[in-house]
Formats: sequence, structure tokens, C-alpha cells
Amino acid sequence: MILFLYQLNLYRMTGLWQEALDSPMNGVYGLSVAIWATLFVISWKRKQKMIQHIWCCQNNAFSKIDERKDEFKYYNTFNDRTGQQEIMKIETTQMRKNMLKFGSFFALATVFASMIFYQTIIFNTKGKRDAEGNIIEPPTS
Repeated sequence: MILFLYQLNLYRMTGLWQEALDSPMNGVYGLSVAIWATLFVISWKRKQKMIQHIWCCQNNAFSKIDERKDEFKYYNTFNDRTGQQEIMKIETTQMRKNMLKFGSFFALATVFASMIFYQTIIFNTKGKRDAEGNIIEPPTS
């Protein structure tokens, strides 16, 4: 919220949205988000341990290994084409989960690459600008 108000004030004073978004406070914001995320994960692990203690399921009381035999590892699903309930093996659901993980990773990598590309363009096109943000004088190398 502080960064937003700072950028809003900077835009009000300069009138240039580009200068308001490229503030030195962005690094401080990123660092504070990283620290907050770390502390959040640590506090969640503590809460998880507390819940495990309350429900008496610590020390891996519930196994993550599926104890069913392979011939019984099926799920019932509804097929939209046939309009009937069908049996689907776990391997199919596992493949869907893996595809979802890959798709999420690919989307994250695409966002990260586009952010780097955007920052490269911004830093290479910094020069003197007019009130509308158009470049008056190109940047010097």
C-alpha cells in the first residue's frame, strides 16, 4: 500500500507514469514480499504441526502410500459423450496432474521471460521524454 501511494504521489508530481512505475521502492517491495512469504510458510508449518498434534496424527500416522492393490485402483467418472458412468484408472488421473503441473510451470516461465523482456525494453529506451511519455531524445549508449 505504501508503494502504491508513493507511486501515485510521484505520478502526481511528475505527470509521467513511466517514472512513477520505475521507482526505487520496487526493490524494497520485492524484498518485503519475499520475507513475508518465508515467514508465512514457516507459520503454516507450525500450524500444521499443531493440528497434527490435536488430531493425534503426527509421526506419519496416515501413510501417503496407497495400500490398495493395482487392480482396485480406479475412479468412477462421468463421460459426457456417452452419458454414462465409466471407470478411469489412476494412471490417467496422474497423467492429467502431471500435465497440469507442466502447464503451470510453462505459464510461470512465460510470465517470467516476458517480465525480463519488458524490463530490457524499458531500460534500453530510457531517454528524455515529453509529458505524454514520447521519447524526445534517444538514450545514449
